[in-house]
Amino acid sequence: MSSGTAAGSHRSSEDYRRSLVVVGLNGAQQRTIIFKPPKGLRVGDVNRASSVGSGIGGKGQNVCVALRTLAEGGGVADDGAQREVDVTLAHFAGGKSGESVCENLSAMGVKLVTSATEAEMRLCTSLVDERFGETTEIIEPWSAEITDEEQQVLLADCKSTFGEVPCIHGVAIMGSNPVGVGKDALVDIMGAITESAGFKGAETRVLVDSVVGFQALVDTGHISLLKVNAEEVVSLAESGREGDGEGEGGGGVSVWMEDKLAMAAAELFVRHEGRLPWIAVTNGGLPSYLFSREFLGEDGSLSSFWRVTPAPVDAVNPIGAGDAVAAATLYEWTRGEELPEAFRRALSVGGATCTSRNPVCNSYFSIEEARGLLPDVRLEQIQRK
Repeated sequence: MSSGTAAGSHRSSEDYRRSLVVVGLNGAQQRTIIFKPPKGLRVGDVNRASSVGSGIGGKGQNVCVALRTLAEGGGVADDGAQREVDVTLAHFAGGKSGESVCENLSAMGVKLVTSATEAEMRLCTSLVDERFGETTEIIEPWSAEITDEEQQVLLADCKSTFGEVPCIHGVAIMGSNPVGVGKDALVDIMGAITESAGFKGAETRVLVDSVVGFQALVDTGHISLLKVNAEEVVSLAESGREGDGEGEGGGGVSVWMEDKLAMAAAELFVRHEGRLPWIAVTNGGLPSYLFSREFLGEDGSLSSFWRVTPAPVDAVNPIGAGDAVAAATLYEWTRGEELPEAFRRALSVGGATCTSRNPVCNSYFSIEEARGLLPDVRLEQIQRK
C-alpha cells in the first residue's frame, strides 16, 4: 500500500484554526420518504410511507453537513489532533424552504453568505425503498429565476466576507446552478476567493465537484483536485461536454473499467496542460480512483494511479454519499494527510453515509461507523506497463 507522493502532502502545525469555504449555489430543501418492507415502493400503485423527514439538500449544503460532522468528531482517524474548523457556505436561499435550510445549517455551526431570493428554493425528494436499498430522487425546480441583482449581491458579499478571512485552507466548488444563473457565476465567486488576502495560492486546496463552466474553472489555474464520478470524467474526456452538474450517482458498468477511466484522466491532463494536477473518480460501490499528473508520460498515458476499493456496506440511501466523499477528502487533505490517504479515509465516510437513516440530510453519517469501515477500505498503487 502506498501513501502517495510529496505532491499530495500538506503537513503543517497542529495549532491553527482551519477555514474551509464551500460554494453551493443550487441548494435545496431535502425531503426523505421511507417505504419499509414488505411492500416498499411500488410504481403505479398507492404507497404508504412509514416515515417522512425534512431538512438540508443540495451538493454544497451536503458538504457543509459532512464537514461539520467531521469537525465535531475530530476527523476519521481519531488521532487526537482535533482542531477548530470554520465552515462557510456561499449560496442562494429564498422562501420558507430557504429559511428552513439556513436555520438548519446555522444550527450545525455553518457560517452563511446568503443572497436572499424572491424565488422559493427548490425541493428534492428522496423515495427510499428499504426492501432493496434503492433510492429514487425527484428534483423540483426553483419557483423562478435568480435575478441579476441577487447574483451581484452574493458576489459582493463573498468579496467582503472572504476578504476578512486571514487564511483560507480549503475550498469546495460544488454542483450546478439555479435557473437564471450563468456558467460564469462559479468562476466569479472563485475569483472573489482567490483574490482575497486569505487565499494562499497552491497552499489553499481547491476541490471542484462540478462540470458547470468546467473549462473556465480550469482556466483560473487554481484547481487542486477535480472530483467527479465515472460517467462525468468519461464524458469530459471524450467530448469535452460540460454537463448540468445534476449527476449524483456513479457511472454504469459501461464506464467502470479502470483502463477507460485512466485514459480519460490522461486525456484531461494532456488537454489542460498543467492546470489540473489531480483527478479523483468515484463510482458508487465499485472501486474509486485517484490520478496524478505526475505520472503522465510523454506518450500521453499514465504509468501509475491509485485504486481505492470501498468497504462493503448494506446501503440504505446512497444519495449524498459523493458529496460526503468530497467533504472528507478536503477535510483530511487540509488537515495534513497526503491526498491518497485522505481519499481512502473519505471512502469510509461515503460508505457510512450510505447506511445512515438520518431524515434531515442525506450526507449525514456516524463518525464511529466511518472509523469502523476504514480498515476495510483498501488503497493500492497500480503500476501500468
